[in-house]
Formats: sequence, structure tokens, C-alpha cells
Amino acid sequence: NSHLGHAIHPLQLHILEKAFSMLKKGGRLVYSTCSFNPIENEAVVAAALSRHIKQMELVDVSSELSPHLKYRPGMINWQVYHRGKSQRDAPAFYQRYDDVPNWRRKVIKETMFSDTYTMFNNEPDRTDDMKHDPLHLRRCMRIFPHDQNQGGFFVAVFTKILDEHEGILH
Repeated sequence: NSHLGHAIHPLQLHILEKAFSMLKKGGRLVYSTCSFNPIENEAVVAAALSRHIKQMELVDVSSELSPHLKYRPGMINWQVYHRGKSQRDAPAFYQRYDDVPNWRRKVIKETMFSDTYTMFNNEPDRTDDMKHDPLHLRRCMRIFPHDQNQGGFFVAVFTKILDEHEGILH
């Protein structure tokens, strides 16, 4: 039920941004869900980072984790699904917000899409090409139950690099 993330996405984004504001400079914040829906995960992370690009950044914690933990990198490419309700309102996948008809924009928000859309989703030979991942979404972790017989999670670790009032000229 990938459409279920539509309703919770704005709330998750609000909560994450509130947490950003409460974090001290140098502090870390972990955003984690038990969902695999990129609308609740990478889309929330990308929207929050885009709005707070000078204050927050994703941390690469791979060197701090157990070598036994199996995880996959965050996605940089996803589509937004709308299930539809009738023949006129048929199910559809959207790659860009501009493709969403006005009458669906009450449910599908612009923040659900990635500005870094690329056709090279998580291909190993592209991971060092920063122009395809300027927000470093690959630093997020997707832990799948079938990879190591456990629960599944999405995890993103942030650090605050500047307080909101820093860098503002008075």
C-alpha cells in the first residue's frame, strides 16, 4: 500500500524539521522508520535537507557500524504512486511533481519528489558521482528483513553543522 505514505509524509517532515530546530550544533539526530516507502523515508529526508541545507547534513556512519550489519544505501530515485478511485481517477505513477494533475495535488505534495531524480538508482559504479546525489541520500540505510532474518528499517543520521542564527549578517 504505497499510497498510505501520502497522508503521513507531511507529518513526518514537520516532526523531522522540529527535531532539527531542537538539536544543538554538533549534535546528531537519527531519523528511522519501519517502512520501506521512499515517500516516508528518502523523500522526507530530501525535503528536510533541502530546506536546511546550511544547517544540517547526512552523516556517513558506515565505519561506525558492525561489519555484520547488512544494509543497502538510501534510494536516490523513486516514483510517487496514486492508487486512484475510479476510471477517471485511475492508478498512476509520477516521476515529477509537474506531471501530477492539479486535482491530485491535495494528496500528492511537491516534497514527495526528489529534485535529484536520476536513472542511475544505487548502481555501485555511480556511488562516487556526487552530481547524481548532491544531498548524499545514499548515506541513508535500508535494512531489509530478508538480508539477515530480522526486522526491517530505514535509518538516516544527521548532524547539525550550523545553528539557524549563525551565518546571518546583522
